[in-house]
Amino acid sequence: MEKLLMIGVCKGSRELIADAKSRDIYTVVVGPESEGRTVGSLQADEYWNMDTADIDALEEKCRTEEITAVINGISTFNISVCMELARRLGLPCYCTPKAWHYTVDKYDFKKLCREVGVPVAKDFYVSNPATKKELERIQFPVVVKAVDQSANRGMSYCYNVEDIQPACDLARSVSASSNVVIEKMLEGTEYTAHYAVADGRAALIDFCCMYSQTGFPGNCYSITTTETDQLENFLTEVHPALVKFIDKAGIKEGVCWFEMMLDRDAHLYVLEMGYRMSGDLFAIPMRDVCGFDTYKWLNDISLGIKHEVKDLPKSLDSIPDRIGTTYILWSNSVQGTVSKIEGLEKLAKYPGIYIDNILKVGSQIRAHQYLVVILIDSANVDELVKTIQMINKVVKIEVNDEDAVIRFTDFHKLYINK
Repeated sequence: MEKLLMIGVCKGSRELIADAKSRDIYTVVVGPESEGRTVGSLQADEYWNMDTADIDALEEKCRTEEITAVINGISTFNISVCMELARRLGLPCYCTPKAWHYTVDKYDFKKLCREVGVPVAKDFYVSNPATKKELERIQFPVVVKAVDQSANRGMSYCYNVEDIQPACDLARSVSASSNVVIEKMLEGTEYTAHYAVADGRAALIDFCCMYSQTGFPGNCYSITTTETDQLENFLTEVHPALVKFIDKAGIKEGVCWFEMMLDRDAHLYVLEMGYRMSGDLFAIPMRDVCGFDTYKWLNDISLGIKHEVKDLPKSLDSIPDRIGTTYILWSNSVQGTVSKIEGLEKLAKYPGIYIDNILKVGSQIRAHQYLVVILIDSANVDELVKTIQMINKVVKIEVNDEDAVIRFTDFHKLYINK
């Protein structure tokens, strides 16, 4: 009997378990509940209450219970666990340490980008502490980042020399490395390209743009959508080099994504990559709108089903007929205890809507964090706007009895192809 072990509980776990169960595969989850995401919500056949960091104990348990496949959702820590556990057990894993390295080391990532011609922002090197000569070379404004962190942890925007050392200190405080990345600050809309990979060859699954609501932090991306006006630009300027990057980085199978920004010079510059599913659950619009099932693809690999180049989807060369969108409800500046949640059950009954929610009354909320992720399948922009307006009206989330939701209303941004 096939027995698949899900390592950890995170975004994407539920969908991967559901796909495995649809194949009559026995499913097991190991690890503590994560950020309110319950083990029970995954509906696996079995649960192991074990620390995923204890790989020796996991290995012994897997051998005893005759586990035949291991997998993870989007957790960067547990993907590393999955790689090591698969190696010890002689089981397949789409990811390898060599390829994974480029997702966690921004310095080496940018170095390889330059080698293969991927456009990236200009960067500047400083010692610790920075010398006067190094500081004089910096062209402001810049962004300072930790080399091994994501989700903006340890990131600062700097507009003068006095900002640099505190920003470097912050970046180093959350990093295992003494190196930091200091790069030109880009200003514009962000985009993401998702790829499927088989036998070292890559196919573009989708290309989407990301919008935040005016008046709120730029990294609170409310909308990610396949409705974009930059696909042709991307295919011409960036895509060929990213295909080379994927090959050179040793990415042989699975899925990966690259984030980039359209700067004021009208050119796209790549910011970072992920060798995993994205945290906004865009795998669902990719399945429903773009026709590629990420969950099935990754489960196939874990179960020993080898993909060949002929199995890759046709690489995207035009905008999909339908629009796939992720609408993330972020918290505003209110923080504290969730006192009310309304409208999600009603919303779930609408066709073309999929909800991922771990929030409940009593949850503790900080300013500017994910509250609920809503996936939308629309026929056109008008339909998408009406759906977002309906969500804004129906869904109510209060913290300490105050409205806590950033609602997207910058609808003019979605009419880019009109």
